[in-house]
Amino acid sequence: MLYNKELLTFLKVDEYGSFNKAAQAMFISTPSLVQQIDLLEESLHAKLFHRTHHGVILTNEGEYLKNKAKTIIELCDDVENELNSLGDQIKIVSGRLNEPTYFNKFLYWNDSIDKSQIKYVEIKDLYKDIDNIDVIETLFYPKIQKKLGNFNVLFDTELMIAVPPQSYWAKKDKLSYNDLSNTEIVCIKQGLSQEADKLRKEILLHSYHVKFLDTNYYSFSVIDNAIMNNKLIIAPKCWQTIFKQYLLKKAPFKVKAKYGVYINKRHVKLINDFEKYKKDKFKNLTTN
Repeated sequence: MLYNKELLTFLKVDEYGSFNKAAQAMFISTPSLVQQIDLLEESLHAKLFHRTHHGVILTNEGEYLKNKAKTIIELCDDVENELNSLGDQIKIVSGRLNEPTYFNKFLYWNDSIDKSQIKYVEIKDLYKDIDNIDVIETLFYPKIQKKLGNFNVLFDTELMIAVPPQSYWAKKDKLSYNDLSNTEIVCIKQGLSQEADKLRKEILLHSYHVKFLDTNYYSFSVIDNAIMNNKLIIAPKCWQTIFKQYLLKKAPFKVKAKYGVYINKRHVKLINDFEKYKKDKFKNLTTN
């Protein structure tokens, strides 16, 4: 840690407006927390809080430090992450639902990457395991980008409706809103994908008695359960080989989602190299 830990304690006290509440949130004793604040004030030669019977309030000096502290912490964290990434393993999510097809092409091309540092991993829950991920190739989800910090768009892919092959929908080239009435449709949970939300909204507006079954992330268990129970699935066209048990049909309302590669922001050189490779090799890759 390049910065003084007392900065984090200072921000936590400001957040809760109380030494006692901040100490409880940090799972430390109040005297220990107060000692950290005292040491910080002593080292800065500044009074940071007004102590009152109702809690604590930032002084002018405290307000100034608050504005600077977050920047200091973010900058130091970025420096540490970048330094650590120079010799770190690169953990790439693998598996048929997240096959790193395009990123693997980049790895074969880039001779400067130490291949012994590459490690392919399978995950059970993307959002729970995301802290241990460096690279994942999949659809765009704002929550993943917020965590990893970088998303390179490769192409746009149309969202379609996956239907069981033995169903009456199977013979149709394109589904109407009427076809989707009285159905249950598996879809990415509301708020995780703007494109899926848009398609969901249109279907609910024009179809009758539609029930959406939320999932945080597509997995084989989600697909298998849908097949077993004769459910429809909103699925991207680029995954048609993955949904081979299903037939992909055009939705009544055309929506496209972005497909690309997330790279953890601490791998600065890797991000720059991939962006350069994408511009050179994937410049005609616009849709799928």
